Amino acid sequence: MANAEEVPKTTGDKGEELSSKWHGELKMVINCSIEKAWELTSDFCGMQRWVDTTESCECVEGEPQKPGCVRFLYGGSFPRADGGKSWAREKLLALDDENRTLSYAMLENNFGLSGYRATYRLHDQGDGAVLVDWSFEVDPIAGSTEQKTADYMTGVFRSVLKKLEALVNSNSELERSRNNTSSESGRAIGNASDSSNLSDLSSTPICL
Repeated sequence: MANAEEVPKTTGDKGEELSSKWHGELKMVINCSIEKAWELTSDFCGMQRWVDTTESCECVEGEPQKPGCVRFLYGGSFPRADGGKSWAREKLLALDDENRTLSYAMLENNFGLSGYRATYRLHDQGDGAVLVDWSFEVDPIAGSTEQKTADYMTGVFRSVLKKLEALVNSNSELERSRNNTSSESGRAIGNASDSSNLSDLSSTPICL
């Protein structure tokens, strides 16, 4: 078994070990289909499908969905002081469909983060409830504090997950509506057949 990568440590005034990284974590329950939520969130190079502030996301290195591939993100996920768009290059570190876990690292960006790595996991809580555990680490940021950074990042995560919940549920409702429409169409065609109007149906184009 490979050893886990160690987080560098520094020593404080009293000799205690201090992590050189800042950390944060959000645990949040959303109510939606875990299968559909994972289908969206596990699409590493398809982030624009579920994060509305991401205008584009594409694979620029490696094979999509394989650890080691790199995506390029562009949009407004991290607002800049000058009002410009933000971008980032991120590398897929691990993708585990069985345990619904994804880890990634930010390689480059234009909004001042360095050493950023994150992992999110989806846990089935039953009855349509999904526990999302999203954690991160990042190098200390000049002019900020670990708590402020954690509050900001987990706030971003919370907003994204609320929108994910709404998106999955709206898509599910759309599918149900389409299924109901198909059922109604089937019944209409069945009734026409019972009325011996097959000649009329055969001369009418059917558009799907």
